[in-house]
Amino acid sequence: MDTTSGLETTTTPQANGNRESGDGHVLLGVALILVGLAFLADQADVLHVTISERMWPFIPLFFGLVRLSAPGYQHGRRRPRRGAVWFLSIGIYGLVSEYRLFGLDYATSWPLLVVAAGLNMVLKSFEAPCARRVREN
Repeated sequence: MDTTSGLETTTTPQANGNRESGDGHVLLGVALILVGLAFLADQADVLHVTISERMWPFIPLFFGLVRLSAPGYQHGRRRPRRGAVWFLSIGIYGLVSEYRLFGLDYATSWPLLVVAAGLNMVLKSFEAPCARRVREN
């Protein structure tokens, strides 16, 4: 309440201050709906949809980019971006392995996942304490 001007006013919290932002969820949901409808059309012989098994790395890359662009809020605080980094790491690992970039395949590129896990731990240690999840007992 503000009584300094002689008028009694109340301030309302911002629209997204107390709830999670659903922008990323909407985009992911629409993408999943479109992919599902395309596969359904393929099963009904209405549309021919073929996706190479070598295309799977683009799925975690897409999720990581969406998560990175719209991290949202959790309990009124900005959600950390480590999940996005992890999705991007898996996608990059898949691209390197599937397309044999830099001469690496699944048998030789697995240390990339170890590096990504270490990077994720380092990023967690640099997060603000308010962004970390507090474990309730």
